[in-house]
Amino acid sequence: ASSGEPTALKVKQDLPMMKLIAEMMIAANSAVAERIHQAFPAAALLRRHAPPGSAAFDSFTELVHTAGGAAAAALDTSDNLGLAHTLAAASSDQPPSVVSLLKVIATRAMSEAQYFSTGEVPQDGWGIGHYGLALEHYTHFTSPIRRYADILVHRQLMQAVLSSGCPQSRTALMSHAELSVTAESINQRHRASKRAQQDCSELYLALLLKKQPRVERAIVISLRPNGLVVFVPQLQTKAPLPLLDADGCLLISPRFVGHPHGDGLDRLRLHRTSHSVQLLRLTGAGEPLVEFHLLQSVWVQLSAGSTSRARSPRICVDLLHPSDEMVVAALSRPGVASESVSEAPSPCRRQELASAHTTPVRPLAPSSSNALRGM
Repeated sequence: ASSGEPTALKVKQDLPMMKLIAEMMIAANSAVAERIHQAFPAAALLRRHAPPGSAAFDSFTELVHTAGGAAAAALDTSDNLGLAHTLAAASSDQPPSVVSLLKVIATRAMSEAQYFSTGEVPQDGWGIGHYGLALEHYTHFTSPIRRYADILVHRQLMQAVLSSGCPQSRTALMSHAELSVTAESINQRHRASKRAQQDCSELYLALLLKKQPRVERAIVISLRPNGLVVFVPQLQTKAPLPLLDADGCLLISPRFVGHPHGDGLDRLRLHRTSHSVQLLRLTGAGEPLVEFHLLQSVWVQLSAGSTSRARSPRICVDLLHPSDEMVVAALSRPGVASESVSEAPSPCRRQELASAHTTPVRPLAPSSSNALRGM
């Protein structure tokens, strides 16, 4: 738009050619990394990706076990090859939304890749390798027009090639000490750039949702003492969804528990099991009034609003019942399959809800065909 505000949201689709180009770029980066390491073993600029700790995959493991099927049978997070096999097995019998979720959760479990000088190898048992790519040598070489690290690597490669006939006269362009300082500066700038990009994306999404609220499918990915956390595959975001407030008052549609208008509804309590949360009456025993379980499909409405001109709009999420007219309208959109959806409660209309029900979205790392290839 001429005003500079977003007018539509389009999800970038991966093409087979993009995957081919990515593989060739990775091969080039790896070959260059090995070459400059041979030439300058004490001062080559490489990129290292350490393996995550064992506890980092707890959430991933729980979701895989809940999904079942081939992924659960092949579950292995002991190394990068086992993780790749697990994700490949999930792709064979799980819905695309679940596969996308597992890739995102696996990516978030990993540590961030770092530039470093080979003059000092970190003492953590992993050496100089790249866990996400399963490569012994890796660097960034293919994008010198947008990364300073690539420019340095180009210079090191040129120096290595020009001095290949006379190795004894070869000298590094920078000492290990100088390169270490530069590498750390690049790492800091890279992290700052990623944060700025994420903040910008969230701002533009909020501006769009403020004008055009969206109804999307979501998946329950985590259970909390007061409710759920859901993942929205279409937007690659997650958000908390409280079911009860601190006083035990319902924050979802009362019609789901037999009170269409909320009249005479008693306070409730939440009971959490290993894979689900249940809403029960505050006193007495009986069957759960409603139950949510991990990987359950639900419908949500995403919108945004702001109470201050000094702040950007906050992205908010509301839980919708499958029979809600907004869900029915969403199912009629082109490209939205009318697959069966797990029964889920609907929210009250906003005027019926406590303000605590409107919760901000937390962005996830983007999912892509090369989600596990480091940063």
